[in-house]
Amino acid sequence: MKRWIISLSVLYYITFLNQWNFVESQSPSGGSTTPDSDGSSPASTNPNPVTTTVTLVTLNISKTSSTTEFDYSKDGDFRTYTPKDDHVFTKIIKKPLIGSTKVIWTAKPDDQALKVVLMGSGKDEKFLSILLQSGNFVLLRKPGKNKPWEDVTSKRRDVTKLKFHGDNDVELAKTDYDVTLQDLSYTYIFNTGVKCVKITYNNETMWSHTDDPKFGYLKGLYLDLPKDQFLVTNTSDQTKQLTKAAEPTKVTLDINKSKDTDQFNFKKDGNFRTYTPKPGNVFEKIVKKELFVITKVLWESKDDVYGTLVSIKLKEGVSPTLAILLTDNSFKLFNDYAGTWKDITSQRHDLSKLIFLGENDTEVTTSDYTLTIVDLSFTYIFNAGVKCKKVKLADAEVWKHTDDSNFSDIKSLQLDLPTNKFFVTNSTDQTKELTLSQPVKTASQPASPSGGTTQPPRATGTTTPPSGTPTGGSTPSGTTPGTPSSGTDTPASETPTTP
Repeated sequence: MKRWIISLSVLYYITFLNQWNFVESQSPSGGSTTPDSDGSSPASTNPNPVTTTVTLVTLNISKTSSTTEFDYSKDGDFRTYTPKDDHVFTKIIKKPLIGSTKVIWTAKPDDQALKVVLMGSGKDEKFLSILLQSGNFVLLRKPGKNKPWEDVTSKRRDVTKLKFHGDNDVELAKTDYDVTLQDLSYTYIFNTGVKCVKITYNNETMWSHTDDPKFGYLKGLYLDLPKDQFLVTNTSDQTKQLTKAAEPTKVTLDINKSKDTDQFNFKKDGNFRTYTPKPGNVFEKIVKKELFVITKVLWESKDDVYGTLVSIKLKEGVSPTLAILLTDNSFKLFNDYAGTWKDITSQRHDLSKLIFLGENDTEVTTSDYTLTIVDLSFTYIFNAGVKCKKVKLADAEVWKHTDDSNFSDIKSLQLDLPTNKFFVTNSTDQTKELTLSQPVKTASQPASPSGGTTQPPRATGTTTPPSGTPTGGSTPSGTTPGTPSSGTDTPASETPTTP
């Protein structure tokens, strides 16, 4: 029995020894790798470099302390959020202890946020500045309590028009300076040894080292985002404000004028008259002057919001209608009721609730389109290359790219102001009227007991092009051509919108 046990032990030993020798004889190039104690493979056996994984983080600005994902700091009225290494902010929200979460901002693909600064608290005005991976910035403003955040980036200087020059007028490289946010200043800090002798904006000299001997060489350039004002800092840390562009000249428009003046341009197209202030001018008042009659004031500027375009429809037997494009990207609409001009803006859709969405439901911002009024249509024209996939008005769906294959790619969206109906124009200049997915209450419409609105404005589902179609495109197949609603003899006061 003992002899049998000994023989079995010897057999186990020989088998183990042979297996050990087999492992030792394998060369590193044999294609197999043995994991380290932590589960990873030796670097020598991995032909591919290690790729850093970036973690996408949703920032809740209600947070007042650092987390494992970002650092938090507070300096006076400024709160700064900086993502940890290998982290970026892809969305900014406000998630209070009580109440629903509100999405404030969502990043575009491949351009996440590297830093966020919040200024303001309580009921006061707030600003939220965001530094992006592209080196650009986003500026959001909240006018007060219970007011929505608005993107005011397009109302600030376009920093892509900045150029920095060194000796012999050679343009500095992007590696010669760092871009960051300091409080609410978008900041360029020049590297040690880099000498900037000139700064241009839109190819115009904004600063030169010969302007002021105390500011012969700069340490940095700053754009004060709330004020939209450039400043420079010298090597002694002294700061100087650069000359601000001249304030616009405020002019009064008399709608009885029917020709160009030195203050504005005039254009007549059929029943429509358009007034556009000349460069450097804005409309601060609109009046109607007549001989031997007291001048009527139709509209007057408030809160530093001015007019940049005025469109009027005048046709015999039809109540005149007037629309104003304002500097805050909104509009005013007036109708002449038996000689009295009434503001009917509140009877139209609240376009501050309009949302444009692109790929992956990323919001299209105000910098992605231009606004104008064509005849009496308030028109959004998308920039080249901008792809809008969906349009919403509050919770109602206005349009999406899958609704109609002929309108899967749109170049503009219009609100026909006399009828309060939405239209879209596609890339081939065809126009289509839209139908809202659900009723949307206007400012003057009381809620019904069922939670809806009384006589809500709804499109009819036809495809009558609006008066404000940017180009006179053709009607797509399957649609019904017709006369523009604002070009009929029906006065605005008789449109189906509830007054």
